[in-house]
Amino acid sequence: MGTGSSFMQEEDGDLISDNGVIKRIPIEVKPRRTLRGSIRNGPSFIRRNKGSSLRSALSVDLENTEVEKIRKEFEMYKISNQNETSELQKKQQKLESENRRLRAELQALQKTCAKLRYERDMALDAEYQALQRAATFENERDKVQRQFKVRDPNKLNPSYRGCKSRQGEAQQLKNMVKESGKAKVIDNYENPLRGTKQAYVELERIVKLELGIELTESKDEGYNEDIDSCSGTYWDSHNDYEHLEAFSRASFATCDLGSEKHYGQLNDYVSAAGPLPPLLISGSPGSGKSLLLAKWISTLNNKHASTLVLYHFVGGQQTISADPVHMTRRLTAQLMQHVTTPPPLTCDPSRLLEEFPKWLEKVSARLPGGVVLAIDAIDNLQNAETNLKWLLDPLAVDTRVVVSVDMDNCPSAWRSWPTIHLEPFSSKQVKELLLALSGVFNFKLSSEHESRILAHCRTPSTRNPLYLNVLMDEMVKGCSSKTVKERLDACLKYPDVVELYRHVMESLEIQREDATRKGMFKKVMQFIYASRNGLSECEIMKILPDLTWSFWSPINFTLQDRHILTCKSGLLTFEHEQAREAVQLSYCSGIFQKELLFARKKLIDFYSMSLQPGLITWRVVDELPWLIQSTSNKEELTKCISNLCVFRKLYTRGRCAELIRYWQYVGADKTTMATAYLNTIKKCEEMIGGLITLPRIAEIYETLGRFLKDLGLLKEAIAPLQKALEIYESLDPDHPSVAGALYQLAGLHAQWNKFVTAEALYKQSLEISENAYGCDHQNVAKILDAMVVLYQKQEKTAEAYFKKALDMRVSVSGCDHTDVAQSLNNLAALYNDRKEYSKAEPLYERALEIRQKSYPVDHPSVASTIKHLAVLYKKQGKFGKAEPLYRQAVGIREKSFGVAHPSVATALVNLAVLYCEQNKQDEALPLYERALHIYEDTLGANHVRVAETLRNLAVLRYEQSDFETAAKLYKRSTEIKEMEQAFGNKAPSRKSSIGGVSTVRNLLSPHLYYAEQQ
Repeated sequence: MGTGSSFMQEEDGDLISDNGVIKRIPIEVKPRRTLRGSIRNGPSFIRRNKGSSLRSALSVDLENTEVEKIRKEFEMYKISNQNETSELQKKQQKLESENRRLRAELQALQKTCAKLRYERDMALDAEYQALQRAATFENERDKVQRQFKVRDPNKLNPSYRGCKSRQGEAQQLKNMVKESGKAKVIDNYENPLRGTKQAYVELERIVKLELGIELTESKDEGYNEDIDSCSGTYWDSHNDYEHLEAFSRASFATCDLGSEKHYGQLNDYVSAAGPLPPLLISGSPGSGKSLLLAKWISTLNNKHASTLVLYHFVGGQQTISADPVHMTRRLTAQLMQHVTTPPPLTCDPSRLLEEFPKWLEKVSARLPGGVVLAIDAIDNLQNAETNLKWLLDPLAVDTRVVVSVDMDNCPSAWRSWPTIHLEPFSSKQVKELLLALSGVFNFKLSSEHESRILAHCRTPSTRNPLYLNVLMDEMVKGCSSKTVKERLDACLKYPDVVELYRHVMESLEIQREDATRKGMFKKVMQFIYASRNGLSECEIMKILPDLTWSFWSPINFTLQDRHILTCKSGLLTFEHEQAREAVQLSYCSGIFQKELLFARKKLIDFYSMSLQPGLITWRVVDELPWLIQSTSNKEELTKCISNLCVFRKLYTRGRCAELIRYWQYVGADKTTMATAYLNTIKKCEEMIGGLITLPRIAEIYETLGRFLKDLGLLKEAIAPLQKALEIYESLDPDHPSVAGALYQLAGLHAQWNKFVTAEALYKQSLEISENAYGCDHQNVAKILDAMVVLYQKQEKTAEAYFKKALDMRVSVSGCDHTDVAQSLNNLAALYNDRKEYSKAEPLYERALEIRQKSYPVDHPSVASTIKHLAVLYKKQGKFGKAEPLYRQAVGIREKSFGVAHPSVATALVNLAVLYCEQNKQDEALPLYERALHIYEDTLGANHVRVAETLRNLAVLRYEQSDFETAAKLYKRSTEIKEMEQAFGNKAPSRKSSIGGVSTVRNLLSPHLYYAEQQ
């Protein structure tokens, strides 16, 4: 029996009668146990006590059912705890990964911030180099006076004093030139001498930018720079002539091959809104890609004069035009011409490739029509995919890139770009081209011949424009002893352009050669093939003394007339890659390989004869190192590139990347290269005499130091710069060349963040320059500007130096010169950073007044000053003065970029923010809405600028108590922001039209977004 506590007092229990008394029969019920007790004691049917009742024995089933129930509850509880634990672990892992991602983003932002600070410092440093362009004026003044016959106007012949009646016409013409904005008018000078000086400075700037030539004075009277002789060829620092000639040949072609049908697609691509990837023009070799590109560029220049069109035509893979670093430097130099005060063009390959996209964005934002970059045969560039990675990044809004490529050689990463594919000609197009060529040659093509050609041209290689041109050339101008039918029969045997070229050259060789000149044609073609960029006629005649002009002149004319050879910058080279391949198969492969090797060795010997001081020309530098490298003679190549004259010419022409590649080929790094050049200069220093003078040695030391400094080898650059300084001081411690060496050495220490040493060197350079030139010379101003930049890096006061530079510019250039406006702007910016707005305001106003007199109303310099002055007024709460300037900024951007440009939207937002600060929400509302429509049309509905403008509108609607609209706008803005975070939470890319990144402030602030470009 159970215990008493286990009896249940139930009303419906069993009843028994005992002596007439009804009693309840107790029923034994198992007491409820806790989970702990049940588990500890175990099931009752296992541990059964003696003396248990029958009722207790029959309660086993009840125990088992309850245990199972408790067990299930426990399992559920356990599983629930495990799930919670796993969820917590997942959350922990997610938080840890989020933490790592945020740390990585923080590090990336820190690196970006440091990079931006460095770029800002570099920009400031470059800005203050503007006065360097006039450094040699004092020494050249007498020369300029003699050349231009500058005289005192009071001493002029009286017969010239009656010209005042035409001054009004001259002023009218001057105003027209100013308004056009395409030429700089030099005025505001007190006397003709000062005007001549300003003209000389401007010409020096243009010469430096376009030709890369420094108009510097000789450092020693006994030193005369050797004059380069280019063996009768034309040359320029960036090989622009080659591309001008290529563009002219293609754009003035007589047959356009029906390319006008593609102009619409190209024009639509250029005029499309928003950032776009590059456009590919693909096709087989000889399909007319270069011709289409040149023809379209010509029409684009005629119809859209406000658009800057840059182009680069790549030749063979071995030529200089196929060097991507050289191409980037050439295009960067052209972009710099559209900036008021451009910095010096660097020679560091990595910096060139890194900064080129920034130049594209900067210049395209300044020009109303943007920038169009066209690159022909981009697949021929060396390591194109590696060196042109910026093509894969989002391009600027106003930048369009069009490239032509052979799809067989196109990298896979480029195949997703929009493409215009030039298909092989149809029979109808072949017939049209044949008729057009017949008209050009004044040749009547019979129906029989036309039918045979159409029947032959059924494969893609024969339905090729180049094939048809060569075919018609041979039919019209072929061997005169054969009939047209015989010439056509011979041509129709060949299935592609290469084989047809081989047939043409074989025919010419048979026609032109006789027994006395046997093999001469082959030798000429072998030498041209063996060279890098081609050969001039003078070089060919020197290399082949048995070649006579009577034999060569008609052959040369015929080869160019048959489109086998062409003249590029005075050098004879192959017009098409198919002609080069035909020469290789006919004269340079198989049994002729030994003859090709002999031709290269003979070219090496020919150019090596000029490897002496005073005889090294640009042709030697272009050809000799490449030829030696092609023979795999590392020892000879090391000797060649160690030559100081070769080094100087490659460096001054900006081809440092090529020089570094040569050193890497021989197994030397940059440090070994620096040591080799330093040892070579020391050997030359021991052999002073003749052309090797002490000032020349010092100059080479200084050049080597600048070269190593450009490459970032600051430690290696100290020794040559210090050695140059010692030599200059030994000659004359007070000579200006000492100041120049001190200036270079100070710049090196400043770049190395050794500011104390740099400051001391700058002060020594300043003292020597002031004693040599006076306090008003441009060299003095240059040093002062560098000291200002140095003090800004140290956060020291630069006010005194800014004022001194301003006074010098006023004394040198006059009160109303644009350089004075730049100095005023710099000093005002300094006061603005210090929050001394009362001092900055009159300086900005004066700078604006000067620039409005000198530049058109919509000039970028005028717009920049208006922007800074408007911001200054706004900071001071002078909304009445700020409002007209903001409105003027909107008008300038509309005039420059059009009414639907993102820059216009930014100006509208700035004006709307100003209205909001004055509680003029009704006037700000249409400005915000217009800006929103422009951003959506140009940048896309999910761009970050759209989100920011939506939040501005939400704040505005909230302040107008339109809460429902405000909530919708804010919701849409939040969705765009979340979408941006879902794609990696990337920062705004270069798709925006301005450089600054705006932040979204608190929603309760009425000044949520103020996109001022700093």
